Amino acid sequence: MINRIIRFFLHNKLITALLLVIFVVWGIITTPFDWNVSFLPRDPVPVDAIPDYGENQQIVATEWMGRSPKDIQDQITYPLTTALMGMPGVKTIRSTSMFGMSFIYVIFKDNVEFYWSRSRVLEKLSSLPPGTLPEGVKPALGPDATALGQIFWYTLEGRNPKTGKPTGGWDPQELRTLQDYYVKYALSSADGVSEVAGVGGFVKEYQIDLNPDAMKTYGVTVMDVMKAVQNSNLDIGAETMEMNQVEYVVRGLGYVKSLADIEKAVVAVSEENTPITVKQIGHVAFGPATRRGGLDKNGVEAVGGVVVARYKSNPLEVISNVKKKIAEMEQSLPSKTLPDGTVSKVTVVPFYDRTGLIRETIGTLETALTHEILICIIVIIVLVTNLRASAIISGLLPIAVLMTFIVMRLVGVDANIVALSGIAIAIGVMVDIGIVFTENIVRHLELPENRNLSKTQYDDLILRATTEVAPAIITALLTTIISFLPVFAMDMVMPMLSVKLPLYRKKYTASVREAQLLEQSATENAVNVQNMLFMELTDTQLAIDEANRNLRLTKQNRELTQQSFSLQRTQFATSGSGLNDLVRTHKVLLDYRIAVLQADTDKRIAYAVLQKLVAK
Repeated sequence: MINRIIRFFLHNKLITALLLVIFVVWGIITTPFDWNVSFLPRDPVPVDAIPDYGENQQIVATEWMGRSPKDIQDQITYPLTTALMGMPGVKTIRSTSMFGMSFIYVIFKDNVEFYWSRSRVLEKLSSLPPGTLPEGVKPALGPDATALGQIFWYTLEGRNPKTGKPTGGWDPQELRTLQDYYVKYALSSADGVSEVAGVGGFVKEYQIDLNPDAMKTYGVTVMDVMKAVQNSNLDIGAETMEMNQVEYVVRGLGYVKSLADIEKAVVAVSEENTPITVKQIGHVAFGPATRRGGLDKNGVEAVGGVVVARYKSNPLEVISNVKKKIAEMEQSLPSKTLPDGTVSKVTVVPFYDRTGLIRETIGTLETALTHEILICIIVIIVLVTNLRASAIISGLLPIAVLMTFIVMRLVGVDANIVALSGIAIAIGVMVDIGIVFTENIVRHLELPENRNLSKTQYDDLILRATTEVAPAIITALLTTIISFLPVFAMDMVMPMLSVKLPLYRKKYTASVREAQLLEQSATENAVNVQNMLFMELTDTQLAIDEANRNLRLTKQNRELTQQSFSLQRTQFATSGSGLNDLVRTHKVLLDYRIAVLQADTDKRIAYAVLQKLVAK
């Protein structure tokens, strides 16, 4: 098979030359390096500084403001988690419940396609049975991005348009409003952007401060006020009406446009048929929404956003698209004149840009690859002492690297520090193949009987010299490949780390004296024993800490249950009701007492093990 392939390319030189040109041009098109080749299109390998080893996960976020973590866990997180467990390809589900928010992390198996898993989650969420979640609560699927998707952070600042120096003059609420309703939508339209999230500042709200005394006087509740405000912010269609053979569309316009519109909203009607408005029972004003975080830049509060790149997009290209959008919208950002006459214009100021890290990483590897190829070429020329043979061997290196970029683009492997370092490691094997083939051809040509050959005889000689060593080279390469096959049987993050390294590695072994090996083995055994003891001591100490923590928490729960039992017993003795609750609480109290004894026993066992290890 190998011999027939070699014979085909040797006898069809035009096809060989055309394939060589195609691979070189295609490799230049897909190269991740920033080569200015204007006459060729660009379809580069996705470039990032580090590989993305994150889990294949989808995030389901649910908001239920004002609720405690316990309510969130019982009424949102638990029902959603149990509903999402039956999806195909799910490996595990994790969740977090906090004040007003629930986050569920659905971890899929590594072989599950990312967007297929998103469609399955959306399908499951849309088919939830009625009553699964509280009324008005709607879960939302997170952005189609990974943990390394945050590629660009920026702040909105007031600056002098001529000098570029900070001038201020904009409060956090104005900047946050501009971020949420203008900058966010402009940057979201950039190709490759999954989400633009606002950070910092204050979200503008209509706020009503109710007067409890006035509400008591008029007999109005908070729910009445909420319903009145909701019903007052509506546009209503009322069909049509015909007058003088002309049809008129009847509409009720009621959208809130100012604070006065809310103040005039009718909450109830008094006994004297007098309308009770919001203004009579409270104060309406603009104010900031409650926030649970902020953005700080050099010790000063700032307003900005974070750009998240879409899954499997090219981070370097996405950042470039975002910068183009920023340049397009800069002219339309607002400006104002401050009291001192200074013009302050809102400016997008980057403060985290992964472009520098990516270019520095890729540039370092590009330089290292270039130097390595040049050094190999020089060494080949010096050792082979044949300029034509040296040129052939040296030409293999850049061509092989370009062909590697083609394969990386086709299989979806990013160009990062791990993948490009693997290419640098594999250059030694590629040089060996060229040297063996070329040296055998040169050896045959230097024989006296092979001088003054015709073109046909010359081709036959090259074929014979190549096929002589081809089986041995293929065997050597297959041995290296087979030795790395167990890498693909690894679980979780290890195969993702290893698949980005080329399989061709070169191993060098050296013999040492038997006495040195025995001495080294004895030293390693002693170090291993010490390390094992140290690890056992560490694990035992962790077990003791865990036992103490469990004992403390169990005692606290027992005390709380004891207090609840005492209250229920007093209630039962007073009113004679609540017997079932009293029995259940007493059973829970007994369980906690047993748990305290078990936790104390675990603690004693851990201390005994620690004493034995210390004695060793």
